[in-house]
Amino acid sequence: MATRELKIILTVLLGLGLSSCDIERNRRIGVAAQARNYADKIVEGVDVDEHRGKLIQMADGDREFDAGYAISELGRIRDNSEASLDCILRALRSDSHTLNKAGTLALIRIKSSREDIIEELIKNLDQEGKDISWYSAEALGAIGSSAIKALPKLKEKVNSRDKLLAEGAKIAVSQIKGESIEVGESKGNFDPDKGK
Repeated sequence: MATRELKIILTVLLGLGLSSCDIERNRRIGVAAQARNYADKIVEGVDVDEHRGKLIQMADGDREFDAGYAISELGRIRDNSEASLDCILRALRSDSHTLNKAGTLALIRIKSSREDIIEELIKNLDQEGKDISWYSAEALGAIGSSAIKALPKLKEKVNSRDKLLAEGAKIAVSQIKGESIEVGESKGNFDPDKGK
């Protein structure tokens, strides 16, 4: 659609009482539906490469909301293709909190044991006070024994002042070691080498 046509449509819509917030909300609803549709087509096996390409193109686009939603859809369908994992890795390395979070949450579901992804999750443990750190701990725990390389950093984080990170690190250490643990069990300094 040409820019001129879009301006005319927007002018008409604004004249009908729709604010720019309404227009953006409606645009976002459309984007979310489109991303979900692409993801569903991948799951159904319909033109998988084409739909994965469209979803990744959306994830690599300039609009943060669109990108975050597309990455979330890759996680929802647990798409562990190299192309999807490369896309998620770019999100983890991004300066955008929204994309970091979407990528980390996607990895909790995908559980990729790719070395470069594990290394990026380990780096993100240092973002204390931000949800990215404890989501990274959760993702490393979900990956399990393949994330053994994360144990030294996770053990360091079990005594963090950030209580969510400390609890997440404790659980991740146990998951990586293949132990069971009850959430909320920690009562202060926890020695990850001795257990409780």
